[in-house]
Amino acid sequence: MRRLTRRDLAFVLLALVMGVACIRLGFWQLSRLAERKASNALMAERMALPSLDLAQAVGSTDDLAFRMAEGEGVWDPTHEFLLANRSLAGAPGAHLVTPFRPDGSDLSILIDRGWISQESSNESARQEYRQEARVHVRGLLKPSQAEPTWAFLADPTPIPGGPPRQSWRVLHIPGVQQQTPYSLAPYFLELTEAPASGHSPNPDPAIDLSEGPHLAYAIQWFAFSAIALGGIGVWVRKRLRPAT
Repeated sequence: MRRLTRRDLAFVLLALVMGVACIRLGFWQLSRLAERKASNALMAERMALPSLDLAQAVGSTDDLAFRMAEGEGVWDPTHEFLLANRSLAGAPGAHLVTPFRPDGSDLSILIDRGWISQESSNESARQEYRQEARVHVRGLLKPSQAEPTWAFLADPTPIPGGPPRQSWRVLHIPGVQQQTPYSLAPYFLELTEAPASGHSPNPDPAIDLSEGPHLAYAIQWFAFSAIALGGIGVWVRKRLRPAT
């Protein structure tokens, strides 16, 4: 019987490590799928509840994530900003986020008003979306979005006393609070419908309750593992086969 060389053993070990790593990644995707299903169930349950009064919601210490809320108030366009790199039907653009002061509340809340085109995203073009009168808004309360773990992908923290950032990658409320001179609610409101008056961005009423790509990714990782482990088994048998 032939023997495996050190190079052969190193190749076998590498294939085993890759196979085990793919299995681990497959189970990780399954755990992500379970988390997504649990999150979807929570969202669906809370969205089915009656709408909250926005003025009461912004001052509450309860967990109100994914509750519908509505109320009247006024915009503060002087501290609005953009969420960059948002598309609609394949068209490039951004989301316009404007602070909103609900009637009867001392707190303001950031409102994701929806998508605007790239041509409308500069400060002068955004004047068409300014609404000076009191408006009624309705949408979904969402928690602050997390900045990426890798620092080079995260939004720079605003410098105290410096100019406010006009564009953010994610809606990270603690970061935005650094450039806002008044207190913000710990949630933001994502509009599901445009206010009745004035010209508005395009809100996105669709709520993604799909299970995402996690199951497909898990199947792919398990397939890669089977290829690595099965392939190395076949290769070893051929290497150990006596020469004829």
